[in-house]
Amino acid sequence: MSWPDHILALFAEIARPMAVVLNADGCREGWLQGEFYRHFSPQYDGFRVNYSYRSGRVKHDVYCPSPNEMVAELKVYGMRGYFNKNLCGQGNIKRFLPEVTATRVSLTEQEIDDLGASGYLADVRRLRQLPDSLKRYMILVLQKADDPDDFGKATSALQVSAEEWHWECNDFLVRISQIK
Repeated sequence: MSWPDHILALFAEIARPMAVVLNADGCREGWLQGEFYRHFSPQYDGFRVNYSYRSGRVKHDVYCPSPNEMVAELKVYGMRGYFNKNLCGQGNIKRFLPEVTATRVSLTEQEIDDLGASGYLADVRRLRQLPDSLKRYMILVLQKADDPDDFGKATSALQVSAEEWHWECNDFLVRISQIK
């Protein structure tokens, strides 16, 4: 089973408590890191959260040295009520809005480098800077909303990798992008 398959299985297992925690401001990613640690550390020796890869200054949300060395970043957002700067550090996110509803907006590596000053795209850029020998994943959790605002529309449309895995339930969706 691949890392994305393991991770999506975990989300299926924790869907009910995750739906509750999504409404708790300021602790969602930390809670989710705890669930990752609780679930994966007994199975995988060396599994870590908030880990500095090779003693670097940047901490990554998830790391595991085996069976395939892996680093992942987590972002947990809602489809309403977030500042646009959470996407790329800029207020203007019109470039990321799909022209047709329910379509995806693909970004090139160069666009990610140019636009990713902070937020989601900065995490993608940081993952791209790690060695190619690592499995690198961007894990996005989006709380669903009946009437998404521009941030929700843009974030749900954004595609940062051709290789993606998806899972969703009534309350949220999960997208895992393998970063190369």
